[in-house]
Amino acid sequence: MNIRKIEYLFLLVLYFIMIYACGAGPEAAYAFGRGGAKDGRAGGESGAEEDAPSRPSIGFETDYISKYVWYGIPLSDGAVAQSSLWLENRGYTYMIYGNFDLAKRVFDQYNLYISKSVQAGRIEAEFALQSYHFPRDEEALSTREFILTLTRPFKNFDLYVSQSWDIQTYKGSYIADFGISFERETPRGGVFKSSFYIEYCSRIFNELNLELSKPAFDMAGSEFSYTYTRKDGIYIKPHAEYYTAIDKDLKDIVEKPDTFSYGITVGKTF
Repeated sequence: MNIRKIEYLFLLVLYFIMIYACGAGPEAAYAFGRGGAKDGRAGGESGAEEDAPSRPSIGFETDYISKYVWYGIPLSDGAVAQSSLWLENRGYTYMIYGNFDLAKRVFDQYNLYISKSVQAGRIEAEFALQSYHFPRDEEALSTREFILTLTRPFKNFDLYVSQSWDIQTYKGSYIADFGISFERETPRGGVFKSSFYIEYCSRIFNELNLELSKPAFDMAGSEFSYTYTRKDGIYIKPHAEYYTAIDKDLKDIVEKPDTFSYGITVGKTF
């Protein structure tokens, strides 16, 4: 069975899982939380959630963003809409993600994502596989990456490291984010989140994406968001991200060392 057939099988299985989950009814759903890796830069259930009865949770959202930024690198000239549909059950998360360029009016990327979250003592670990596909760009090759995110929660903050290895087309490409994140509930029931991190990239990643012929701590970044969720599961999340090049050689290469993006996410969980 080739890779393309595996992906079609993945979509078919996800489709039937979602039919099953919907048929379980709203009373069988529990809150789906995402935080940390990349959109969360790390996701998954807490230890308390793992002890709860296993119930599937479904969600979908669309994020309207001023520009598409990937690992601190701008990939669009203008606004995009990024939609995702996911299912979480028994510590696994299955997700389909797509990017629509609003300026060019084209659907130019979709990703398939699967992850497993586990608790190892005081460390929360998430193992994930993600595939990238570019239906509108014949020169952009599909690829896959393995992602490992380790999070150490403390009373008032979390420390995390999120590592990504390309395992198909660009082997040797590696990125690691080292960061700290904060989360606080507001009196009105919303959740304010912020994170600050630095990004280390391998020589191959830098040569492919930034024309920098060395490994380096490329970027420093920060993210801020406020999420308000209604009782029916509908939520809204304004957010902003800022990235700046910190490597001296990289600053000389890139046209703009600083990148700022902002947007608003609207979604619903079941």
